[in-house]
Amino acid sequence: MLREFERKLALADAEEAPAERARRIVAAIHEFLALGEDHELTAGRARIYARVDEVARLAPDAAVRLFPRLAGFFGLHQQRAQLALTAWLSAPEAATFAATWAAASEILAESQNLAVWLSNSVRAGVGVAPAFPTLARAHLVELVDADFRAYEFAGATSPVWMLMTALGPSTRPDWFLLLGDRAAERGEEAEAARRYELADRFGAGAGAQSRLRRLHDLAAYHRVRQGMTDSGELRGPGTPNPYRHLAMATAAAMEGRSPTASLTEVKRHGGKELQPLATFLTVLARLRAGDRDAARTQLRELLAVAPVSPDLDEDVALRANLQLILGALEEEEEFIVRGARELAHRFGVGWPDRSMLAPATVLRAVSRRDTGLVAELIGSGIRHDATGRAVRLRIDTAREYLAMAARATVFGRPEEAGELVAQARELLSGAVGVDADELRATAAHIAEAAPRLPRDPAAPERPLDRLAYALLRSDGVVHPWTDAALRLWRDLIAEDCGGDNSHSQHHLAIAEHARAYQLEMADDDGAFESWRQAHAAWARVWTDDGFWERLRSRLQAAAADTTPEEVARVVGEARGELPAQLLEPHVTRVQELRRSQLARAHAHLELIRGAPFAPADIARARGRLARDAGGQIRRLIQEGRLDRALHEAQAWIEIDPDNVPLAEQALDVGIEVVETERSRGADWAARSRPTLERIAALVEPLRSTLSLTARQLNTRGLPQTENPDRLAFAAKLARHEFWLGAATLVSTADRLQTNPYADRTGFRAAVHHFNTALTLGVPTIDPYSRTRELLVSAAQWERAAQGGGDIGFF
Repeated sequence: MLREFERKLALADAEEAPAERARRIVAAIHEFLALGEDHELTAGRARIYARVDEVARLAPDAAVRLFPRLAGFFGLHQQRAQLALTAWLSAPEAATFAATWAAASEILAESQNLAVWLSNSVRAGVGVAPAFPTLARAHLVELVDADFRAYEFAGATSPVWMLMTALGPSTRPDWFLLLGDRAAERGEEAEAARRYELADRFGAGAGAQSRLRRLHDLAAYHRVRQGMTDSGELRGPGTPNPYRHLAMATAAAMEGRSPTASLTEVKRHGGKELQPLATFLTVLARLRAGDRDAARTQLRELLAVAPVSPDLDEDVALRANLQLILGALEEEEEFIVRGARELAHRFGVGWPDRSMLAPATVLRAVSRRDTGLVAELIGSGIRHDATGRAVRLRIDTAREYLAMAARATVFGRPEEAGELVAQARELLSGAVGVDADELRATAAHIAEAAPRLPRDPAAPERPLDRLAYALLRSDGVVHPWTDAALRLWRDLIAEDCGGDNSHSQHHLAIAEHARAYQLEMADDDGAFESWRQAHAAWARVWTDDGFWERLRSRLQAAAADTTPEEVARVVGEARGELPAQLLEPHVTRVQELRRSQLARAHAHLELIRGAPFAPADIARARGRLARDAGGQIRRLIQEGRLDRALHEAQAWIEIDPDNVPLAEQALDVGIEVVETERSRGADWAARSRPTLERIAALVEPLRSTLSLTARQLNTRGLPQTENPDRLAFAAKLARHEFWLGAATLVSTADRLQTNPYADRTGFRAAVHHFNTALTLGVPTIDPYSRTRELLVSAAQWERAAQGGGDIGFF
């Protein structure tokens, strides 16, 4: 093997590319370590390390990753490991940093001297590439943040903490604060609080205590930044403070609701630092209400008192947006230019995210006033290299606008296309060259085509629909769906929500349904999400009055000899039956899969339960399942196969646990078991009681849902309902409780007759069952009419020292 090792090293030396040579050397070393004999490894040790030194020069990351394995064979060679680490510090690879650090941490954990040397080197910055601290900090923060509990109490000699404190901040409490901030930004309040408390324990002092006090404020801030607008998520525990009221007001403004109630609390109890934002939100509310004059006045007042050169990003964004909105209201472009300049100077590439005015509007205003600022804005806004000429940047932006115009044209929005073409032409004004001429020609084509394309939402020749139809064809065959066609129709619905797109919506529903069916036939788990999307698309068709009215008109035109009333009746029936037709395949699949693939059967049941149709339609589909199951269970009962009947009932309830008719079928099985066992002999109670108790446990979750447990009935009484299924279930449950009480009473008494010291708690249980049966309402026919008599007997047996009286016909 040693000769083979030498041969492969020679082949590696023949490689001219340094990276490939290093890769081949590393591969040869790994193979030699895996296959070489002990004496060969000992003989080749010096050559291995010499080659590792060479790899360190060619590919430092690869050399570092070799050392943990080499240490397993020869022990850690600290001097050579330090050489590899030194090379890595000066030339780290971003793509492999995580893997290299994992290897480096093993080396550093084994040698405290190397760990101290590396952290001191990073702290001093000598021989360390500028990229290394950035890569190391990013990776270690993610590493510790993801598994904080594994690192929080690691010792000061831990390689991770030694390097992190070298990178800065230099103390562990400060790192705990930073990691707490990360948890707070994700909305993980409990974890953030824990990290802040640790920071406080380790001596962070005021910084930790302040964060703990403001934790719920931070959580509200980050939730609003993430787009969450639920006031319940923002208010925090207890009475919300002014800051959280401000967050709730912001959420209300984002959703178009009135923020007045929350703003009143901010203005009444909030500090001076919150008042500008509260006033700004009031301005936005007035703008939404159409009170432009009052909004304009307040904007000017706010701008007059806003700091000219604020320190905080939020204050910069507020001042800039005051100017942007005021400029748009008063059609004064100079205000827009000032606001844009402040955003660009502070936020660079992120200025569009901070602008409350559409970036296109900002660019259009700035392009007429400050060409230099246009270059800065366009360069940052589209992450373009801003070192080129301003005209180049204007051409790039115009190209984006024309792409958006072409999309708007395809989606049947000619007015939007016209506006975008106009903006592109303004940016191209004065630009020369081949690119500018080509873009002007493109603008002319779009401007000419947009008004001529069909705009009728129901027309099959709409541009987007025509494209989608073309995309349904593949290899000369028209398919019911393709990914490309689905994407087009989904894009239209997403962009044109609220628009009149019945025709496209109908085709999307058909395509989604076809895709779901195909995946279902392949037993692909992705079918369930496709079914949900198909249901959502069909639900939009189902509720679209315009679609059904157009369908009626077309049918009337096609069948001129049919009366309008007859056509309207047929269309109405089709619309009414659509949910049932869509849910029927899932009923069938539940029946087909419930024995062999229970999980898939349950998933189809969940599709029925969660379908976006009327509750009556969903109940009808579930009722069909209950009827089919009931037929099977009744047949088994009639055949005397009671164990099998109970097994069937249990299997169905596991699939649909809150289906009331199914639970009623299980109660039927129990009653039939009792009646059968009574005919077989005197020990019927002992034989039937386990089955009755098993059925009671099976229906207990549904009883709790319906407020029919013994405890609920004792405290609240029998709930009132008009639902026939619930009434039938309660009546059947009363009979089941009677028989369970009777079986418990008789079996306990029988045991006590043979053993006076037997457990007597069955009598108390029987009392509870008889009481429940009476509360639910037992029939007045025999034997149920004896319920009170049996209740008294059970109570007497419970109190009696040596047994009670006779239990009558039982």
